[in-house]
Amino acid sequence: MRVLAVGSLVLLGCGGNVTTTPAGGSGSGGAATTTTSSTTTSTSSTTSTTSSSSDAGGCSPTTGCPCALPAECGAGYACDDAAPGGYCMPGSPGAPTACHDPDAPCPTGTVCSPVPWSQISGVCLRACQTSADCRAGHVCNVVALFPGDPGTPTSPAPVCWTACQPGADQTCNDSPFISSIHGTCLADGTCQCAGGFAKNPATGRCL
Repeated sequence: MRVLAVGSLVLLGCGGNVTTTPAGGSGSGGAATTTTSSTTTSTSSTTSTTSSSSDAGGCSPTTGCPCALPAECGAGYACDDAAPGGYCMPGSPGAPTACHDPDAPCPTGTVCSPVPWSQISGVCLRACQTSADCRAGHVCNVVALFPGDPGTPTSPAPVCWTACQPGADQTCNDSPFISSIHGTCLADGTCQCAGGFAKNPATGRCL
């Protein structure tokens, strides 16, 4: 479930002195050469990021942005406030739109995906290629409805989501098949790895 920055450069005051000098110097009969001296004043507009909330990493388009209320996501979006920090997704206030590809496809830039550890069926989450495409604290990865279950539904492509499930420290194991706990899942859905375990930058979980 998308960061665009818009900047513009406006050129003002394009005026100046124009001096015409005959080619070959004063008094020669050659073609005239025109030298133009101009003063350019530039003003740089404020760079704006379309965002439903002030996220440290920036957040645009709306899907995947943090929220506490649907109004923070804007018209045509719902806020999943059960997700750490909230998660804007296509829908109406209080109810994300269920997706069923191809009958009810997701908008461009989103992927029809299950929500981990949830009874929500498919919803449109922010698509990504790397974690740099996601807001701060989220990672880009294929998500599973029930991580560690071989037969569980998964997203067909990587999406932006939290690295772990708060309250379930075992979800910080980089391999869900390992029974030991490698780290602690914090309230914001990020992992704090225990001593001796490094964090995998690709997944945000502990090796």
